[in-house]
Amino acid sequence: MESDPTLIFDSIREQGLPSHFRSLAGPWAVPITTTPPSRQGLAELRASGSEQPSSSEMATTIKGLAPEVTVVDLRQESHALLGEHPVSWYGLRNWANDGKSLQAVECDEETRIGDLPPCGEAAVSRVISKDPDGALAEVRVEEVAYDRARSEQEALCGLGLGTFRIAVRDHSRPSDADVDRFIRFVRELPPGTWLHFHCHAGDGRTTTFLLLYDMLRNAAVLGLEELAARQHMIGGIDLLHTPHTGWKGALYNERAAFVGRFHHYAGTRDFRRVLWTQYLASA
Repeated sequence: MESDPTLIFDSIREQGLPSHFRSLAGPWAVPITTTPPSRQGLAELRASGSEQPSSSEMATTIKGLAPEVTVVDLRQESHALLGEHPVSWYGLRNWANDGKSLQAVECDEETRIGDLPPCGEAAVSRVISKDPDGALAEVRVEEVAYDRARSEQEALCGLGLGTFRIAVRDHSRPSDADVDRFIRFVRELPPGTWLHFHCHAGDGRTTTFLLLYDMLRNAAVLGLEELAARQHMIGGIDLLHTPHTGWKGALYNERAAFVGRFHHYAGTRDFRRVLWTQYLASA
């Protein structure tokens, strides 16, 4: 594991819609070649997902989603905002914080932000390519001028948006404890709240949690394949059919098996009464 993570840009485009943005109330993003999956209960979820948003995207796109919006940050990796620019500290496979608790992740993030000048310039790497093992192979270092360095939570709170963070390792399924935390969070959601989920790119972790949220509400009436297919067609990845060789293969298979088992939990238990770990203990 890399001992000294590299400060990188999180996004190429930092105004307008974040990449991989999708609203569950929006149209299909994938061309329809067969009978599309059911949309039953989809728009009613009041949820969306994307890559890491920039400062202006938080203030416009995200804040404009609904009167009450909570942003669900799924990133384990330490990240920040340098003025407009979303940045993060990248280690091998994006696992610089692997094994750390949420509290330890937030402590690492706070320390790294504190080590930056509060305003001025910083050297940030733009990722050109990575090697097969997930290490940075080619980067272009740029000097970035900014007026303020702050955490995502600070930025969101300043906009009057709610925040909730689950530190999920990139390319991986969430831990059982984090699944329980998410279920408790959903139980306590005020009516009418819009949830916006994001990770780094808006693909794996974001699609996983949009699917978990969908299953909590709709697994009793819709099958796993249909629920996963509609998350893919709305703009996420196909979690059940993501072939990959190398180190990602086992992780993707484990994630697919997890969402399959979670569908059984959500379809046969009342999540308001039974947590995921309680279901596992009784299975």
